[in-house]
Amino acid sequence: MRKPASGFSPCRGQTMVAILGVLVILGALVAVWFFVLPSRKAGKTPPAGPPQAALARAHDVECRNNLQQIRAALQMAQAEGNNPPDLASLNLGEGLLKCPVGGEPYRYDPQTAQVSCPHAGHEKF
Repeated sequence: MRKPASGFSPCRGQTMVAILGVLVILGALVAVWFFVLPSRKAGKTPPAGPPQAALARAHDVECRNNLQQIRAALQMAQAEGNNPPDLASLNLGEGLLKCPVGGEPYRYDPQTAQVSCPHAGHEKF
């Protein structure tokens, strides 16, 4: 059987391609290790942008949902004949009775049975 003119057999060529592929993968891992990981360890914060806006929106939604749950619990207490209902008697838990953004307790007016958030920007909830 004759050898190819280049001196490489087909198996040897495939082995070299596999070795080059492994070297490319290792080079990419080393680049990530040297350039990406040190910037995270140095405490660099990501730029303000959509992730922070999404987080602020999520906190607003959580505040609105807390207020809706408190209002629903107040309506059920009023339907049972507890006039005016007391927030402490509803057993809703501490986390539900405070704004998730500022941590201020929600305002409650027993005369009107209205619940509102004292945090700036949440007045419309």
